[in-house]
Amino acid sequence: MEQWVPPKPGQHWMEWLVSTMQDKETWETKYANYKLDTFASPNPTTGEFEVIFKEPPGKIIIEIFSTLGTLIYREDFREYAGRKLRISALNRTDQGLYFVRLRTGTGVYLHKIIKLND
Repeated sequence: MEQWVPPKPGQHWMEWLVSTMQDKETWETKYANYKLDTFASPNPTTGEFEVIFKEPPGKIIIEIFSTLGTLIYREDFREYAGRKLRISALNRTDQGLYFVRLRTGTGVYLHKIIKLND
């Protein structure tokens, strides 16, 4: 069994993640091992991305905001049993930075998403 090695002090999390990956492992597995509850990929995106959950979230509210605080997208799932959720709400938006807020039964999570033009 592979021993979990934490990031070194001051080491950027992405540098740590790449340094610990092996060919057979996926991004989702490494993020679960690092104790993250949610993860958004790909980032940057050209519009469509997935939110990956460590555990099925049950009830979830997804909101996407512009940097000005304008609500771009909102969807409410009463009982979501999956671990991946595909979101295409940024397909019709301009290039820029967006904030994705996930409200679940286990907490509120915020992700920054960079939207690039095609």
